[in-house]
Amino acid sequence: MMKIRSLALAFVLFIVCLTVSCSSNSARTYYDSLALDTFISAYQKSDFQTVYLILSPRAQRKWQENYSLLNWPALIHVDTPDDPLVIQMIDETDIADGQFEHSGQTSYEFDEIMLAAQSLDLLIVDLSGTTKIGETQEARDTVGNPATDVFVTSSQYDTDLVFRTVQAPSGKWRVYQVFLPGGSDELVPWAMPIAGQ
Repeated sequence: MMKIRSLALAFVLFIVCLTVSCSSNSARTYYDSLALDTFISAYQKSDFQTVYLILSPRAQRKWQENYSLLNWPALIHVDTPDDPLVIQMIDETDIADGQFEHSGQTSYEFDEIMLAAQSLDLLIVDLSGTTKIGETQEARDTVGNPATDVFVTSSQYDTDLVFRTVQAPSGKWRVYQVFLPGGSDELVPWAMPIAGQ
């Protein structure tokens, strides 16, 4: 009887492993499971903390640098750092008084900035509507390291967006830049066109 129970338990565990994916390739953590399709769906759901996690470490640092310098035109869709919409955006958030719930956590600050920008229609990249991940090609990042460009069709743009991805130290592919049509490769992470170029 004990042998039958042991065999039954082993069979149940085998079935559970098949349905829950007990393979060594499964993600150990939430971070390990993040990919480009997760970036797009998180962006569409306004889950900007997840979007931040899928940015490459260098793209995160560049965003932090622009935020620290209040370089708003690199972060949101405004022409100058003192655009009245920046003041309006800041007034509608906890940014001005420093009352972030998780002060010092850049992913939280990124989320707050992006949500505030979204409420005023100031996001640089528009991923609303339908998107489809397409072809890839080899590329280089801004310092010459190997990268892969992923072409994404979006109903919001006449031509494809390009997601330049790089391998993070973990070996996972992360988003380094999102190129708008005509975008400049000098801008990280939102590669938009530069006026006059």
